[in-house]
Amino acid sequence: MILNALQSKNKPMKRLTRMIYRAGLLLTAGFIAVGVLLATSTTAYAIDLPDSINLIDARAFQNLNETGDMLVVYHGKVNYDSYNGTYPAVPASSSIMLRFYADNGTLMASAAPYVYYPFDNNGYGDFVSAFYFDAASAPVWEGAHSINIQGVPSYYTPAEAVSLYKPLASSDYEDSADTAVNQENLYIYILSLCDQFKSIYTDVSLKSTTDVGTVLSAYGEAYFKSAIPGLSTLCPDLFYVQVYIPEVMPVTAYDESLADTMATHTDGGDIARGMTRLGTVIGVGASFMWGLLTFVGSLVICIYCQKKGWGVELGMTISSLLVILIAVLVGDAIFSLMMIVGLLATIGIMWVMFLRRA
Repeated sequence: MILNALQSKNKPMKRLTRMIYRAGLLLTAGFIAVGVLLATSTTAYAIDLPDSINLIDARAFQNLNETGDMLVVYHGKVNYDSYNGTYPAVPASSSIMLRFYADNGTLMASAAPYVYYPFDNNGYGDFVSAFYFDAASAPVWEGAHSINIQGVPSYYTPAEAVSLYKPLASSDYEDSADTAVNQENLYIYILSLCDQFKSIYTDVSLKSTTDVGTVLSAYGEAYFKSAIPGLSTLCPDLFYVQVYIPEVMPVTAYDESLADTMATHTDGGDIARGMTRLGTVIGVGASFMWGLLTFVGSLVICIYCQKKGWGVELGMTISSLLVILIAVLVGDAIFSLMMIVGLLATIGIMWVMFLRRA
């Protein structure tokens, strides 16, 4: 009652009370919304812990692309057998981290399992991955470096339950330093992984036999080129490459003999003599007279068609055919081109100046 009395006597106090009341409602709604989001996000991101995490095998190769480089290929597994092959909906590329640590504890590289959809495992189960180091960044050869398979904390609780560190043993390093030998050993190792994965993912064959030997199949190329970036350079023998040498097609050599023949085929005829005589009267050559008469004839055709209401387009079409006919008779393709261009330009000028007004 006291508050009501104050509000009725003091309007500013009344407005202040309303503001405090609304602010309290907004804060309460905000706290509720944040609580709901936190509860929802915790539930949405939770992933069942795997039954086990294994690094089944690892192999290190050197001098594959350049002297001093290093490639570590490994076969890992994030096992969910007790869930009857039901893998998490979150892809392993988001929930699993793959890292390589040098023997002094320095993080050298990181990656994620490649999600290959034909395997139908969302990136979990058995997978292959690799770390490649060029000569400038490669760690010490035959060092006790470690491969780490780690669950992302925002998806696994507790995160430390999804973690595996496995140092490379001396037996994991290939003995040879020769490039050809190491590429051959990498070739054999990858094909052995194909056999292992065939027994696991029975519907997907990762290798095939061709006329050049055993190579990766279309499925194998798609998987291993993504799981091991740069593999086609490090071990080209794994890929089927066909080289075709195109056959030389027989062609007829081009010459200008026909043009020369056409240019002189009217010589000595009545038409040629007539053009020569007309040209002599006005002081020009026979070829010029051909062009002049053709040009005038084309203009007459265009004007006639326009006057008859047929349109200048019909006249230009007929004139172009006339020019081509004369060019064949004269035997000069350049004549035809120049006449057509000149005709089009002149018709355009005439259309603007005279024909459009007619």
